Amino acid sequence: MREVTLLMCLFSLLGLAVIRPQGLEASVVYVTSGVFVVISFLVLWQFWNGRNWARWLVLAYSALSLPNLFLLSSVPTVAKFLLAAEAALGVWLLFWLNTAPVRAFFRSRGESAAA
Repeated sequence: MREVTLLMCLFSLLGLAVIRPQGLEASVVYVTSGVFVVISFLVLWQFWNGRNWARWLVLAYSALSLPNLFLLSSVPTVAKFLLAAEAALGVWLLFWLNTAPVRAFFRSRGESAAA
C-alpha cells in the first residue's frame, strides 16, 4: 500500500512539474493544478488510511487516466512518458484495487473507523 500511495503522489507532483502553459492564463493553470495536487494528496492520505471512498476515487481517476493516451501526439516527450506511465499504473490499479484481499482491507478499515 505504501509503494502504491507514494507512486501516486509522485505522479501528482510530476504532472505539476510538466505543465508549461503560455500566455496570461498561465497563472490560472498553475493555481488550478496546485489545488488539484493538494486535493489529490488529501485523497491519497485517506486512501493510505484505508477509506473505501478514497479507493473509489482512485479507481475513478485510474479509469480517467486511460483517455489521456489520446493526447500523446500533442504533448512534449516528457509528458508522453508521464501520460503513458500514468495510464499503465491506472490499468494496474483498476485490477489490483478490485482484488478480494484489497477490497477486504478497505472494508475492514472502513468498519473500524465507523465503530
